[in-house]
Amino acid sequence: MSSVAARCLAGAVSLMLGASSLVLAQQPASLAAMVAAERAFAARALVVGWKQAFLQYFAPDAIGFSDAGPVQAAADIRKAPDPPPDLRLQWEPRWGDIAASGDLGWLTGPTTTTREGAAGARYGNYASVWRRAADGHYEVLIDVGITTPAAVPFAPGFTRVPAADRFPGPADPDR
Repeated sequence: MSSVAARCLAGAVSLMLGASSLVLAQQPASLAAMVAAERAFAARALVVGWKQAFLQYFAPDAIGFSDAGPVQAAADIRKAPDPPPDLRLQWEPRWGDIAASGDLGWLTGPTTTTREGAAGARYGNYASVWRRAADGHYEVLIDVGITTPAAVPFAPGFTRVPAADRFPGPADPDR
């Protein structure tokens, strides 16, 4: 991962986790739906491989990061060689929130990459921004991930972590 992407992820996580502005709260239905979409995405990656799953769940105009900086994610993924079939990328959303409108949200969590017969695993952390598409499904708009020297410590399950001064735009009817 490029240092640009790592700095972007570190900055995004810092903003998301600024202790003075965080309040734990119950989840609106739109957040539960976005988390369910992320979990379905991760499960799909174990069935069809992560490359195909990324192409299925990323928005057509999604942004990803390469060593050169921001890229059009789908085009970048398509031109990458197919990963070996025994390479497994697993992840799970652990923290996140969604706008009051239910149209845009963020998720972050740990990643683990394993390969059949290989000793050990590679670990990382991802952050993604999701949006609700016109037909109501959620799709990844921005995605960034970094590798870490060890597993990233998150509490089990999913926790909503909204900013205390959250945007007071139009209310989500599910909220």
